[in-house]
Amino acid sequence: MAKIVDGKDVILYLWNESDSDYLPVACITSHDYSVTVESTTADATKCDPNPEPQAGAASYEITGDGQMLSSDDSGFANKTTGSDIEDVIWDKDEHDWKISGGNSDKYGTGLFTSYSETAPADGKMTFSFTITGGEKPTSDDPHVTEG
Repeated sequence: MAKIVDGKDVILYLWNESDSDYLPVACITSHDYSVTVESTTADATKCDPNPEPQAGAASYEITGDGQMLSSDDSGFANKTTGSDIEDVIWDKDEHDWKISGGNSDKYGTGLFTSYSETAPADGKMTFSFTITGGEKPTSDDPHVTEG
């Protein structure tokens, strides 16, 4: 029987400069990681009426959803919250992230390109976000130096 990776074991972390550590995104309900390669096609010519598509730039996107923690919940002081993510998007800087717990760890640097909050009258407050990047993630932690 095949061994399947449990989604609950795959955690998204964001680098926290003041703690010098990756902090897990708290109360995240799901995240998706996807890679896209642009496809370009040259113009048809008399010599080549059906040119082959060519691979263009590659990029990735991480999207996620989670439940918003109350700002007075001290039990999650060492976690990344929706409010922390909102602060990051306003910085307009790239941010280091890590996905751990799957078949291999992934490390990358990306830009938060969207953040939203939803507060339904009959449910829990949630948040959503998107991180995009153009460099291939690696399996090497950029914050670990060889000694």
